[in-house]
Amino acid sequence: MTIDQYADQYMPSMGGWCSAPKAKKIHQYIVQRGLKRSLEIGVFAGRSLCAMGIAAKEIGGSVTGIDPYTYQAAADDENQTNRDWWSKLNYEEIYKETLRHLHGLEIHDTVYVGRYTSRGYFHSNLYPHGGLDFLHIDGNHSEWNSTHDVCMWVPEVRQGGVICMDDMDWESTATARRLLAKQAQFLEFVDETEHNCAFFQKL
Repeated sequence: MTIDQYADQYMPSMGGWCSAPKAKKIHQYIVQRGLKRSLEIGVFAGRSLCAMGIAAKEIGGSVTGIDPYTYQAAADDENQTNRDWWSKLNYEEIYKETLRHLHGLEIHDTVYVGRYTSRGYFHSNLYPHGGLDFLHIDGNHSEWNSTHDVCMWVPEVRQGGVICMDDMDWESTATARRLLAKQAQFLEFVDETEHNCAFFQKL
């Protein structure tokens, strides 16, 4: 399946929020720059993860997606409105949906989904530190957690690697944005209309 077929025809039926322009832009960066080792923090139903997987399969790369799929992790340090929203979800079903999409798109051999918090995976024996080519930060958006993800994971990206950060227009991600700007150069927003998600190059 091409990225256009995925983003325009397949992806709209999936849960989550990644737009078609964002999925295509992620694919473009990974393929055109040969970014073989990718990591996503915050998978949900796999919209952006599958775009990463399709790209990685084309260039012989690999993708790891990290999401614990628990209310406790999603609601950590969040405000009451967000905690209420996250409390209504069936996390096991969302996890199963993600796996169904990986198999349906035939990228399950390219993409690994780990049920960890970002801190849990960082300190696990499964993660070989350093050398990330592409990082997608889209986990818990609270100030504490988004900032922690930037401080912990951006240094893991090699010089010249690409970082995509989502929901940059949230007030709670302002600190994370400022810290990211100290370690990476802004490249572009997804497109002229979608300025909540941007791409950066690691300095």
